Amino acid sequence: MVLTVLLGLEDRGVSVVGVLPSGLPPFTIPRAQLADLPLLLAGAVGIAVVSLADTISTSSAFAARTGQEVKATRR
Repeated sequence: MVLTVLLGLEDRGVSVVGVLPSGLPPFTIPRAQLADLPLLLAGAVGIAVVSLADTISTSSAFAARTGQEVKATRR
């Protein structure tokens, strides 16, 4: 940002974002259409898979430090 102002990059044809709004956006409850549900479900499944893989890898790393074993199928 400083270099953009100091070197006058906007005047030289460099695209800049411009003025950003200040403060937080207003609180709203998003409305999902029925057509949006497959995409939302796919994203939710992706997040769940990544979360599961992260949890298993973290627990395996902690278990390896103490010589224990992680049993992923244990309830």
